[in-house]
Amino acid sequence: MAYQCISSHVSYVQKLTQDPLPPWNFFLIQALSGEIVSSKEATIFTPNGQQAVVLVSCAPISIKHDKQRILTGAIILFQDITKAKDIEQQKNEFLSIASHELRTPITIIQGFADLLTQIPLKEGSFDELTQSALMHIVDQSEYLTRLIDAMLDIARIEQQQLSLNLATHDLHHLLIQVVDSQLMTTNQHQLHLVVEGLQAHEPLPGEFDKQRIVQVMSNLINNAIKYSPNGGAIEVGLRVTHTGESLSGKYRDAWLWVKDHGLGIAPNECSRIFERFYRARMTDNSSLSGFGIGLYVTKEIINRHGGRVWVESRLHEGSTFYVHLPLHSPHRVATELVD
Repeated sequence: MAYQCISSHVSYVQKLTQDPLPPWNFFLIQALSGEIVSSKEATIFTPNGQQAVVLVSCAPISIKHDKQRILTGAIILFQDITKAKDIEQQKNEFLSIASHELRTPITIIQGFADLLTQIPLKEGSFDELTQSALMHIVDQSEYLTRLIDAMLDIARIEQQQLSLNLATHDLHHLLIQVVDSQLMTTNQHQLHLVVEGLQAHEPLPGEFDKQRIVQVMSNLINNAIKYSPNGGAIEVGLRVTHTGESLSGKYRDAWLWVKDHGLGIAPNECSRIFERFYRARMTDNSSLSGFGIGLYVTKEIINRHGGRVWVESRLHEGSTFYVHLPLHSPHRVATELVD
């Protein structure tokens, strides 16, 4: 009854004002239906006409009558977060500008250092110590470039500008390339590729952003290497499942994983490991560096592909990161369903 009353009132107000209803009206309707609404973001206009961003929380109010609870109303709470949102926007803009400005000098340094390393060792040329120093410059420049790219990705994500370049690629072949590439980065670890549901060289076509999926798998393998400081085996896996058929063919999903036997993650931190700038506390090895960026970006990339990423881990025993990647474009599926 309360829901019907408020719905009638809302419709009447909308007819009088001819303006779209503010979102908090619908949160109030939910509360008057007996639901609890917690910390929903909404934009409102203050009495002086200025725009404000608020967090809205609503809860139903009821009284006990004849051993039953009767809904009598609702309470609504607004928390002004306009300043916090402005600061967040300024931070994202600074992050984007700073990353762009850093990219140019780093690229120049990396380019010239790489050029100098190509000069053969000979009399009158660089000695071995200088050559080694140049290689360190190249390596650290590449690290800074990856860090800058990650910071730019964060800025794009926060501004809803992280786009995907979807095209058809062979995921099986791509994963082999990624594993081969990562083998070049370590001499302490053994990377093993496990493939289920495919023959040795059978292609696995899928519609995804090739560069972003390479970024995802490289992030996960790099993490496995970093958090297995004593070396050891790292398993990279791929499994294929069929999820249905359409006019354009069969739908298949890929399930990828990266398993290590390293430091592991505490149970209370597994749910937070994909948060922005979050780093698990590694009491055994506090010297491990990082900014807590890679897994956050990884999750956002996979989410935008319509997939999911999660982790299973035991402290001091190792971790397994899983990725569910649909091999068809979510947009194409939606279009076919409509057709």
